[in-house]
Amino acid sequence: MQNGPAYAFPLSSWVYHYKLRLMELVTLLGFELDIFPLHEFDGMYWYLQFYLKTRGSHIERMLSFAKNESKTLSLLNFHLLEAMAMQDLATALVYLYAALGRFGLLGRPKDPLGDEAFRYEGRMKPFLSMGVPEVVPYEFFRQMVDNVDLDVRLPAPPPQFIN
Repeated sequence: MQNGPAYAFPLSSWVYHYKLRLMELVTLLGFELDIFPLHEFDGMYWYLQFYLKTRGSHIERMLSFAKNESKTLSLLNFHLLEAMAMQDLATALVYLYAALGRFGLLGRPKDPLGDEAFRYEGRMKPFLSMGVPEVVPYEFFRQMVDNVDLDVRLPAPPPQFIN
């Protein structure tokens, strides 16, 4: 039993969908324009997959309200497939850059301009006025990106056979 009636809000749903797409594109442009230094790639890919996951959940909500209109269902399914595929790719890149960072292969700068929390605030400044989805607090962001549960040990070398 539902707590109350659920409303579709079709216009605002599409506006929110495209707002999330623009947030994804702004993040992707940061990679394209070399705005993000290499040691920040893991965090920015985490944000990209966060936006993609949010958009995927929103599309699933929109699908639950779509009637048997085949064009609408087809378009929503396309957007959902696109978001899920990009989310999987972004998640893989988060893990890749987290592993590279743990091995010290990303070359963190010796004297960065300000501390990481300060740079994070600068990176997220364009999104602060957006409201929803909210900018994740820095401590939570670092916890998610650092991903201490990720095991990055190198596999054991194969056995050497002596002839």
